Amino acid sequence: MSGLPRARIGVPIISDAGWMGGVQYVIHLVTALARLPEAERPDIVLVLRPELANALQLHAEILPFVSEIVVWGVGDKRLERPGVRVIPTMEGLFERIDLLIPGHVMVASGMPIASWIPDFQHHVLPELFTSQDRDARDAIFRRIGSQAELLMLSSHAARRDWERFYPGAKPTVRVVPFRGALEPSWLDTNPEEVAAKHGVREPFLICCNQFWSHKGHDTLVRALGAMRREGVTPRLVCTGATTDYRSHTFFDELRALMAAEGLSDQIRLLGLVPRAEQIALIRRSLAVVQPSRFEGWSTVVEDARLLGKTIVMSDIDVHVEQAPRHGHYFRVGDAADLAATLCALLPSLTPGPHVDHEEVARHEADELLLDYGRRVVALSREMPSILAGNAQRSAMPLIESVSEQPPADSARPMSHVLEGLRKHVAAGRKP
Repeated sequence: MSGLPRARIGVPIISDAGWMGGVQYVIHLVTALARLPEAERPDIVLVLRPELANALQLHAEILPFVSEIVVWGVGDKRLERPGVRVIPTMEGLFERIDLLIPGHVMVASGMPIASWIPDFQHHVLPELFTSQDRDARDAIFRRIGSQAELLMLSSHAARRDWERFYPGAKPTVRVVPFRGALEPSWLDTNPEEVAAKHGVREPFLICCNQFWSHKGHDTLVRALGAMRREGVTPRLVCTGATTDYRSHTFFDELRALMAAEGLSDQIRLLGLVPRAEQIALIRRSLAVVQPSRFEGWSTVVEDARLLGKTIVMSDIDVHVEQAPRHGHYFRVGDAADLAATLCALLPSLTPGPHVDHEEVARHEADELLLDYGRRVVALSREMPSILAGNAQRSAMPLIESVSEQPPADSARPMSHVLEGLRKHVAAGRKP
């Protein structure tokens, strides 16, 4: 961007281990911005609220890419370190950045925040939520609809849902799908050794979803049960957190279903594994299976695209929109159709890695990642005109979703987390 000042983009940490999709979203975003050519690359400021201080360790891989970390909403300057700045007010925060993205639950009229809603699951699958959860989500989304300046969505499927459930909403809407990046160090990890380390018997399929009730594990288990009765017995490896905050019994019920289908010895449940090991297992697998009933933009599908991997996925709108090169679809929730699809594919599948597919995928992924980063920078350039064009915005910003004061004991955990950052966040360090 010759002649233009370097964009300053603030990226807030929005989640912890309870929602790894949110963690991965931030990692993908920062990586995309950091991979831009030097002339286009923005200054990246990682924004941290005290209540998410312990989530910083989950974002360690992107710390070398940021110019500084801003701890926002805390007034204790003793928390500052080299590369770590404490800013107590929202106004002070926006003196340092041109755009905050993604503003997951933050709503501020008149401020350069790209609000982000990952999906509208509580409308599409209301039975998975309590009435209190539905009301809470709806209240946040309605505030975004009435007060936000810019709303970023990850898919056109999500945009259709937004327009359906919140007609006439205020914010300008942009669809910006997130893209993944292949870390070169992942290719140094030996897939066969990782499989052996976890006691995985080969060959195997893999499913990399958290064990949440809408992720479709039950459909997959029933499909494998049907295949077993026909004498087809592929092994399955599952990674992902085994707790669902909405259904504390789901994992136990799933294990009971596995036992009833005679699959307990055929399925290996690994829980959360390090990202590099998860990637190694995907590379070694026969194929990825993504049976989810609902997604905003599937990280699993993006991982399969990134690795040139065969993926069998439910035919929900967003999966069809993502359209990975080696994708195959089955009717969502239909175990018989999934079983038939897997049976048809299995004879042609072999354990990876498949170097030829990975090389093609790497070139495609590089282009998609650059496009993603450029689109985010373009949003920061467009933001002033969006703000200027909104004649109805409030004169004073209104924050309704976060408190102005941090928890009383926030300084202690924050100090503990920040103590080891010196080597990671020297100001101005670039990839």
